[in-house]
Amino acid sequence: MKRKRNCKNMEPRKTLAAAVGALNTVLMSLEKLESEWEEDETFELLTLGAFVNGAFDEEEESEEQKKPTPQEYAEEIVLLFSVDDFKKQFGVHQRTFEILSQLVSPYTQKASTKVPGRAQIPAEKQLLIALWLLVNQESFRDVGVRFCVCRKTAWQCLHRVVRALVKINQERSVIQWPSIEKAQEVVDGFHGLSGFPGVMGVIDSTHIPIKAPPVSADLYANPKGFHSVILQAVCDSRSLFIDCYIGEGGSTEDACVLSRSPLQQIMNSPDRKSVV
Repeated sequence: MKRKRNCKNMEPRKTLAAAVGALNTVLMSLEKLESEWEEDETFELLTLGAFVNGAFDEEEESEEQKKPTPQEYAEEIVLLFSVDDFKKQFGVHQRTFEILSQLVSPYTQKASTKVPGRAQIPAEKQLLIALWLLVNQESFRDVGVRFCVCRKTAWQCLHRVVRALVKINQERSVIQWPSIEKAQEVVDGFHGLSGFPGVMGVIDSTHIPIKAPPVSADLYANPKGFHSVILQAVCDSRSLFIDCYIGEGGSTEDACVLSRSPLQQIMNSPDRKSVV
């Protein structure tokens, strides 16, 4: 005869098995989170803070144990960068950054915030955010965590700085074709570098990736297999940009880009033939 199973005795076993399974799941999740925290110290600090209901009391925390928070990254940690590290992370030298900061400040601080009591982000921090986005392949979310701003604010900082740089170039003609007086200096510079006479500049183009546009997407599909717009640029003997042209679809050949660019008009201009 088959013995009848005691249901009352089975229920605690099932409950225990379910509890053990739940604990294993939690432990696996914690191990996964721990591996992710080790890769990103900033994320580690934020997540651990959430688990323990906020940061430790400053009174209970010694100065030796205090770790930098995301709020301190732009204000404190960046200041500790060496010259080489700053150039590597932001793409410009510190002196260049200081000059850019002074130039973009009037444009990035014009509009006053409509939210009472909320201070504007300093121009220096906006420039740091924009340069980081331009130099490093990070998402707006990751950059927002790094600089303690939301994704929308990081996007706004990038666009404010880029618009400011465009206006500065329009007002000061930072990128411009050399005048006849400066043309000989450029030619002499190239001759000293390579021994080639009569060189006015070096030209090349690159593809800037974009999402496929809803209209005429084929015009932007380049031979490399992605959608892009083409940037054509010319540099002088000091590696300074003297002409830039952007906007043609990725499928356009380099010769067509040149023929449609303002540079072709400069080359065909009678009063500039001696310069070219």
